[in-house]
Amino acid sequence: MANEGTPSKERFFSNLRVRRLLYLIYGIFFINYAFIAWDLVGYIDIIALSLIWIILILAFAFVLYSVYEGEDSKYLKYLSFVAFALSFALFIDIMIRFAPAYGTDEIAIDTFASFLFIHGKDPYINANMINVFTVTAFPQNLITPLLRGGAVQYLIYPGLAVLIFVPTVLLKIPSYSVLLLFNLLAFVVVYMYYRKTQFTFAAPALAVAMIVNMEYAVFSINGVTDIVWVTFVALAYIFRKKPWISGMMFGLAISFKQTPLLILPFFLFFLFNENDLRKDSVYKFLASGILIFLITNAPFIIMNAGAWAVNIIEIAFQPIIGVGIGPSIISFAGFIYVPSIVFTILSISLLFVFFVLYVENYSTLRYAFFTFPIVVFLFNFRVLENYLIFWPFLIFLVMPDLSKSLQERKTSHVSKNFALFSGLTGGRKIVSVILILLITGGGAASAGYEITHNVPQSPFSILNVTGGGNPLNAPGDITMLTLSLNYTPVEGASFNATPLYRIFPNTQLQNVNDLLWSSSSLVKPGINNVTIYPDTASDFLQQNSTFRIEAYYGNYTSFFTVSKVMVVNDSVPFADPLLIYPNYSGSEPYVGWHVKEIGSYIYSYRYLPNGINFTLARDLGPNTKENYIYMSTSMNFTYLAASNAVYSYNYSGDYSTLNISAGVANFSFSNFTGVLLSFENGQENYWIGYSKIVNSPYFRMINRTNMLELTNQNIISFRSILENLNKYNWSYVDPMFSFVIGTSGKVANITGQFYNTSLSLLGGANVATVSCQQFPSNEYNFQSNLMVDARW
Repeated sequence: MANEGTPSKERFFSNLRVRRLLYLIYGIFFINYAFIAWDLVGYIDIIALSLIWIILILAFAFVLYSVYEGEDSKYLKYLSFVAFALSFALFIDIMIRFAPAYGTDEIAIDTFASFLFIHGKDPYINANMINVFTVTAFPQNLITPLLRGGAVQYLIYPGLAVLIFVPTVLLKIPSYSVLLLFNLLAFVVVYMYYRKTQFTFAAPALAVAMIVNMEYAVFSINGVTDIVWVTFVALAYIFRKKPWISGMMFGLAISFKQTPLLILPFFLFFLFNENDLRKDSVYKFLASGILIFLITNAPFIIMNAGAWAVNIIEIAFQPIIGVGIGPSIISFAGFIYVPSIVFTILSISLLFVFFVLYVENYSTLRYAFFTFPIVVFLFNFRVLENYLIFWPFLIFLVMPDLSKSLQERKTSHVSKNFALFSGLTGGRKIVSVILILLITGGGAASAGYEITHNVPQSPFSILNVTGGGNPLNAPGDITMLTLSLNYTPVEGASFNATPLYRIFPNTQLQNVNDLLWSSSSLVKPGINNVTIYPDTASDFLQQNSTFRIEAYYGNYTSFFTVSKVMVVNDSVPFADPLLIYPNYSGSEPYVGWHVKEIGSYIYSYRYLPNGINFTLARDLGPNTKENYIYMSTSMNFTYLAASNAVYSYNYSGDYSTLNISAGVANFSFSNFTGVLLSFENGQENYWIGYSKIVNSPYFRMINRTNMLELTNQNIISFRSILENLNKYNWSYVDPMFSFVIGTSGKVANITGQFYNTSLSLLGGANVATVSCQQFPSNEYNFQSNLMVDARW
């Protein structure tokens, strides 16, 4: 009897030692986590600070128990869950501070589709989705580019992807709120299943699951929606003994996103064996799954069944550029051309091979089906992180069952076999080997045929990259390239072509798409000199870097490698004059443009499709004398004046109004909306206020450091302004250009939006020799009506 009790006692003390070490790890983790959180929240967020204090107290409890020699409290097992739950809540509170409205084009498309559905429009009709990125103000640098230009801006996911975001549209809350709810639900599902199965090692596994779930929450806040289907698949697994419920959960998963279809064959075979080889369990699963899929898609099928079917099937045939970390890099990055269909063939072949192996080795691979998609997706043409990262979370679910199965096998020494081919002549192993050889051989033969017979002869050939420039004045970047490109139209192709461009710099990854560039110029047969520009600010090319550049259109492509650093030397007027490269940053809305605010009013801005809107809202605090918002950039004023540059913009919002209480000779602006040109490090200011109610431009020199102009025009002639600077002996040192809105009154708020900006360089005299007499006084009908203060 004594010998029988010894192993049990040893196991008890062994488990106790493991738990003590685990408590110490918990304590260290939560102490460090609390201080990292404090660094992010500061001193004012009392709710976040309260959570931090509680977490630190729990950390103390874990550290204390790590050296406590008595037995564990029966409540201690709940503390880890409480600690991780509070940590998750704190984590969400912190992450929301940095959350974008829409972090991926997928969630932007889904949310806009929900908006259309609420208003009675069919989101599967592509024409209805055409304004999705304009309405959602989604950053252009995060779109999914098409091989023939443009971007994926149509709905390709089934109906639940639309219905699930309807509450966020109706309640006007962030779309990621739904995803965070599913993150919480996913963890609760795992936790409850561990409790139900009395998984011995639940505590450490749950700790890891919680940490992983926090990473998934980061994905969710940034718009990755996969946690929804992951949660439904997890529930389908848990209810596998109840096929009706399991099928409903799996149907919901597929109705949200097509991804779970990848494991459907494996799951059906698993379900069949888990329910004692009863075929009706598979029928019930399929019937309930199909039923729930049809119910959640019924509104859209009724609206337009054809458009719905085409769009959700389109996901498998989208003509989009290759991205990601998979072996497809050798193709889309220009090492060896391999048609994208080859990677589709490889992925499908691997899926069949895994299924054969799974069936024939079910007794040992019984719980392995959640692992196969990782390799299958790795060989897809596009391999993003969310294609791989969510499958391991589902493996947490199988751990209790795997542990139980291993224990039973150790006890009974019996291995169950559920062979599909056991009754066939020649034996199970021979048949499975033959099937695998046929599948892999067929896949390899198909891939080989595609590579050798379907490689298109590209009509584009990049002969050289002849120069680089930085006309946008973006520090440290190249914002223009000139190429020598040969175009030989293929049979049936257009006489003129508009290839697209993609740059792969030999630096760290800046964007998952790398750098997308384009040109508005058509290329003609023969050798063309082409000037190309980045599509967005995130596509700027760093100076002092080598790179590979691709010209592509559809399946045609050509590469050229620049192995030496390019020299960039430009004379530039000012950064991004057309406001087409937004940075989506509070302090730097556009590349090279910075925001400064003065006063106690609260400012906000939003991007327009072709400009920006600023609003100053009155704060509850004491009102200062002046409240202004400036969006400024440095400019090469002498270059602009010498080039006879004209800058124009459209404006809407509040207008500039004069404050003439002190007399016309000393007027100032009550409200100001317009442009400021400043010199001498802001000591000399030339204010150009906009008001459509004035009949003609009105100019006045107020004092030695301020000139004020009130105008109903949106055209700025730098040469005309130079006349006034010369007349009053101003310098041109440290010139800055600013769009400004502001008030010195006590208005509730003031708003203005600047859009459709344009810069024209018309050419002119050398600015070094100019004076006010050298310029016509009626430049663009701008100067002739100015009323000049004769005192100066």
